[in-house]
Amino acid sequence: MMGITLITPVLVLLLIFMMQSGTEPRFSVQLLLHLGAFFAVALVCHGELARNRPSTTYLTEFYLWMSVGGMFGGLFNAMLAPVVFNMILEYRITLVIACLFLPKLVQDHQDRYPRLYNLITIALFGLIAYGLLEWIGFVDSSEQMRDWRSQLIENGLTAIMILLDWVVVLLPVIVWGGGLFVIYKLLHKPENKERSYWLTLALDLMLPLFILGTSRWMIGWESMFEKSETLRAISKSTGLAPVMLLKVMVYGLPAMVCYLFVERPVRFGLSVAALVLSLQVTDFNSYRTITAHRERSFFGVLKVDVYETQNRLVHGTTLHGTQWRYHNEICVASTLLPLGVTMNPLEVINIFAAELECERLGRQPWKYPGRDPLTYYHRTGPVGSMMRESERRYPNGHIGVIGLGTGSMSCYAKPSQKLTFYEIDPSVLRIVDRPLDDPEAYFTYLALARQQGGELDFIMGDARLKLEEVNAKGTEEKYSILLVDAFSSDAIPVHLLTREAVKAYFDRVQEDGLVALHISNRHLDLEPVVAAIAKLDGYVARVMNDSENDDLYPGKTASSWVVLARNEKALGTLITQPDTPWKPLESRSYVTAWTDDFSNLLSILRFKEVKAIRKMFGMIDPNEIEE
Repeated sequence: MMGITLITPVLVLLLIFMMQSGTEPRFSVQLLLHLGAFFAVALVCHGELARNRPSTTYLTEFYLWMSVGGMFGGLFNAMLAPVVFNMILEYRITLVIACLFLPKLVQDHQDRYPRLYNLITIALFGLIAYGLLEWIGFVDSSEQMRDWRSQLIENGLTAIMILLDWVVVLLPVIVWGGGLFVIYKLLHKPENKERSYWLTLALDLMLPLFILGTSRWMIGWESMFEKSETLRAISKSTGLAPVMLLKVMVYGLPAMVCYLFVERPVRFGLSVAALVLSLQVTDFNSYRTITAHRERSFFGVLKVDVYETQNRLVHGTTLHGTQWRYHNEICVASTLLPLGVTMNPLEVINIFAAELECERLGRQPWKYPGRDPLTYYHRTGPVGSMMRESERRYPNGHIGVIGLGTGSMSCYAKPSQKLTFYEIDPSVLRIVDRPLDDPEAYFTYLALARQQGGELDFIMGDARLKLEEVNAKGTEEKYSILLVDAFSSDAIPVHLLTREAVKAYFDRVQEDGLVALHISNRHLDLEPVVAAIAKLDGYVARVMNDSENDDLYPGKTASSWVVLARNEKALGTLITQPDTPWKPLESRSYVTAWTDDFSNLLSILRFKEVKAIRKMFGMIDPNEIEE
């Protein structure tokens, strides 16, 4: 057990480093690390249970309390955590608790009252850490501190300012540590065991708090370190990429320091807790992106990230949409930018051409300020192309959208035109649908659309069920186009991409209407699935993989969309225009159409390891091998 006890902290710290720094190694490495840490932690904890089991007289009570513990753990994860936390912290908390319960490798006088000592130490750490985080939040939000920092940077005293800032951040730790040191000195007799007790308590508290303050300070100044010439010089000499070197320095070094305390579980566990806490308070960070809002629902964690020029809505790791923060200023800047005399003439021509192209495609920033669809919905992308074709036949047609996001699609709604959103998560609607004068109105697409005459309707619940309910009534107006934007996250709703689902979509659109599927996904290749459904049910399908994501179209994001129709005529100019970007779908021989009774995610995973396994069993196409 000694070997696995020493390996477990290494795996936990590697896992914490990967999650804190945002490093994403290959899928196989991530999977092995998560499973390896889980196996090691489970083995050590079960080993401790076996080592501390009572005599056979109390075995029934022993197993009863084990079951009660499992029940409380399940209740905490399923019912309490979603209410208490506004982010998913259970995993990290579990890792911290596992570190606190590691077998102790050094025996000392605290073993006389181990439980009492551990409880006191953890309670004191929690209280002081809370005070430290409040202090850091106050320092970061203080106008006086910001002015002081700005003055030092302007005077070329950046290094001194960063060092002084570190001292200010750690001031509560210094005060508490000084107080415990005074108590330690007062109990001056060498034979006094209480003196050793206070020294150990001071170290068990102050070292983790020092890691918390320093790690938080390093994260706060990450953007400044990134510009350091010293960092670039070290990167050049070591051969490590600057980004990776920065992550090792900011997130890796504190984790390495934590391992020095592995012989004392309480000190080690609290140090790991400090690492976790250091990143969870970066919402107050005035040097990087600020998370202005965060909430958790049954469907995951939603947060609003405020950048210098735009707000972003993020669900888990998936971007749901963005909006410019300063609409009028962006309009002026985009119009006057080409007049800059320091720019390359070719760049000026390109920017002018891009602006003219956006105007030609329907962009009217001066007439409808703030209604510029960004990210996947940009007017120069697949959505803009499909909307123009739909409007050609139905100038005022009813638009249906599955997936609200930031409400970007409302930019396409003209005065008196109706647009219906289907959304399953009430939290999304609560965040993006606010009055214009609301201080927490981070996204104003919906409010501006209403103000300028658009008719918006929201149907809350599972889109598939709601569509089938409306189809059963048969009284609602059919859509000219129905856009399904629900497949870009890590976990896709399979029931929205089956033959039965696609049939329900076509039941809700006009005879020559369009059904659009957003299939951009980092992990899953959904194109063959749609190709199989279209082939089996006789739909005409085209895909547009739009990779244009450059400075000519600020705010635009690369995306892939599939458009489906009952016949080629319904696709109109999407397939008849010269050099059309809409191409036939690629199919895979081993990927069959999904139904409500059958789906196979393994067949469409993009990971190289999965492709290698498929190749081993001959489940791969020649064109996929070339990829």
